[in-house]
Amino acid sequence: RQSTSPFEADKGFAYCPPPHDARQLHGVHTEVMASKKYEMAYKYTYDYKINKWSQTVIVIKLDEAPFAEGAMRACHRMIDLTKDDGSCFVAKLIKYKVPQEHYFADVQMQAMCQHFAKEYNSRGVPKKVNFLDAFAVECFQRHGNPMLACETLMKGNYTKFNNNYGYVSKDDRNTPQAFSHFTYVCSGQKFLVVDIQGVGDMYTDPQIHSSDGLGFGLGNKGHRGIKKFFETHKCNDICVGLGLSTRDQQQNFDGTFYKGSAPKPSAITARYAKPLPRPADIDDLVVHVPHLGVSRMPVALS
Repeated sequence: RQSTSPFEADKGFAYCPPPHDARQLHGVHTEVMASKKYEMAYKYTYDYKINKWSQTVIVIKLDEAPFAEGAMRACHRMIDLTKDDGSCFVAKLIKYKVPQEHYFADVQMQAMCQHFAKEYNSRGVPKKVNFLDAFAVECFQRHGNPMLACETLMKGNYTKFNNNYGYVSKDDRNTPQAFSHFTYVCSGQKFLVVDIQGVGDMYTDPQIHSSDGLGFGLGNKGHRGIKKFFETHKCNDICVGLGLSTRDQQQNFDGTFYKGSAPKPSAITARYAKPLPRPADIDDLVVHVPHLGVSRMPVALS
């Protein structure tokens, strides 16, 4: 007789014997873990909306040799072993000794630029812009607790569209230059975001000039940097469409020629002069990483 039970037998269930030991198991980071070339580190992230830092413990594998170097920074590849997607990060080390707050300032600056990007994108612009998430890492198992400024490693053609002293790239694209101009007007002429660079319109490693020259690290040239930007800036169609200027007027350095309804200053204005926190002041310490018996790493980044 045909069964009336809602549960039918033999649905493909089968007994699978468990592994004999862990050596049979493999994952994204199996080779790294087998080499034991990993270490624990503090990760510091910043929430711009609530002006709050948080700290967690992560396990990283850091390449000892940099894959790129500039005048101020060396760039190392880093893997966060607490993530299972195999993504790679850029870990930037300032090549000379600076206080830890410089690394925190870089993270804060990029978070602030993300909010400038949201303001810009909300104005119906033809191409939206964004900035990578940035965070700081403190290698507490190394001599001197070296700091690193980190972000996702971007793939593609990397372009520097402008710098912090008036340089404009040869292609002179509209979007990057208009975005810089917009940040100055949007902030009530208090801030100007420059050093626009990245892959397409995903940007990273920006610099902010403040009108009073305070905050934002060594690259903040203040009034002089703002003046240099407007000496070389030529307003384009996006500038005109946003009401930043008109084509028949000579652009002066304060960027205040408007057409129609100009952008109103946003709330992105007042955090730059506050003292940056030290690690001891950062709350929300969360340690979910088991002890791995990691020995002190070679003193390569001190």
